[in-house]
Amino acid sequence: MTMSEPTAILCVDDNGELQTTPTTTLHADDNGVPQTTQATILCVDDNEELQTAMSKTIGDEGYNVILASDGEQAMDKLQKESVHLVLLDLKLPKHDGWEVLSFVKSHFPNIKVFIFTAYGNLTNCIRAKKEGADEFLEKPCDIGEIIHIIKRYYN
Repeated sequence: MTMSEPTAILCVDDNGELQTTPTTTLHADDNGVPQTTQATILCVDDNEELQTAMSKTIGDEGYNVILASDGEQAMDKLQKESVHLVLLDLKLPKHDGWEVLSFVKSHFPNIKVFIFTAYGNLTNCIRAKKEGADEFLEKPCDIGEIIHIIKRYYN
């Protein structure tokens, strides 16, 4: 059984609080027992401080976070990891964000891509949408806004 709609697991944390863990797929194992997979987010940015902050904040929301500091690392991790969403800067060393976006959409068309960039002009926004980006955010952007948008897709 496979459901195309995102789902969530409800559980109780160590403090007795009800928590939800976002998931993207629900499928059955060989015995018919439903299995879930947490949403994995690849954060691609060459700013280490921003990566650390996003990793912690997004991770605290229950998502798996993978980091890449350049386009080459991002493409490598996309081929080795099961990624559901890419948060992608445009200005990157070793393959810019445009190249990574093209790679994602040609090899993994079901992966969502959110562009977040300091170069948030209208031309880049239109180009990003035409090339398959699902969201376009301008830096500096509130991490809460990013979380809210992620939850729209995965909760």
